[in-house]
Amino acid sequence: GYRMKLLMPDNMSQERRAAMRAYGAELILVTKEQGMEGARDLALEMANRGEGKLLDQFNNPDNPYAHYTTTGPEIWQQTGGRITHFVSSMGTTGTITGVSRFMREQSKPVTIVGLQPEEGSSIPGIRRWPAEYLPGIFNASLVDEVLD
Repeated sequence: GYRMKLLMPDNMSQERRAAMRAYGAELILVTKEQGMEGARDLALEMANRGEGKLLDQFNNPDNPYAHYTTTGPEIWQQTGGRITHFVSSMGTTGTITGVSRFMREQSKPVTIVGLQPEEGSSIPGIRRWPAEYLPGIFNASLVDEVLD
């Protein structure tokens, strides 16, 4: 296998940390105040210093593509195409971007709704991204509405 350093805020759940360690990852924690933005910044700094490669799920087109080719078709098939709305949280935005793209290509219109926590709220794995940190894979034109 590959050695992996995984950067995350120190307020991530103990279960998530244990799972990543079980897979052999070395965890590098930033403070909860730095949040995921701080983890992303540090990962980029480390990559720029030659301390490994940054796989960057927030900017990797394979993230939404996986949902375009699997999650979207699965939802469509399991509902028999009888879907009027798709509601998704906005973590890496891979799910909402990939599924939305798939849904837009179907003959029936589907309303796409993104969910994000209210300002100051904390829900592990779900983000309210500051504009400058909005994942590069996010395509706002595919989302009809974003709710807090």
